[in-house]
Amino acid sequence: MKCPNCLKEMPENANICRWCETDVREHMPPCQETRDAINEFIADLPVEQIEHLDQLHRECETAEDFANAILVGNCPACGGTKVGDCDEDPDYMNSFLGRCFECGAVWCTECEHVLGDNEKECPRFDEHMEELDEIISDEKIISGEEDEEV
Repeated sequence: MKCPNCLKEMPENANICRWCETDVREHMPPCQETRDAINEFIADLPVEQIEHLDQLHRECETAEDFANAILVGNCPACGGTKVGDCDEDPDYMNSFLGRCFECGAVWCTECEHVLGDNEKECPRFDEHMEELDEIISDEKIISGEEDEEV
């Protein structure tokens, strides 16, 4: 069995990778329903996007790097690719913010606004949250999961 994060070999019954300390129980293979949904999603993607994702996958060393390449993107300040989100950063605690480990910039992953020294969130944060709420609401209506009023 290989660790889903660092891809090093590990014992079949291990719960935690001894190399990178990833809890592999969190990375169990998806159920058939999830695999079917993923395959349907991929089948609908344009060829160019699939090729781009394949290229990113080959360039990334770990699953976390791949996720950051997709969800955080390159640094808008320097173009750097060594990036992560600020979800667990004690200064920000915000997954909408990206951080560049090359130049130190922090930016909004929604609009690429680079935060100034005294900013702790994007000035358009409330607007981004409203847009996200609208998307979630639209998806619930489309999927038939619209909340019933009590």
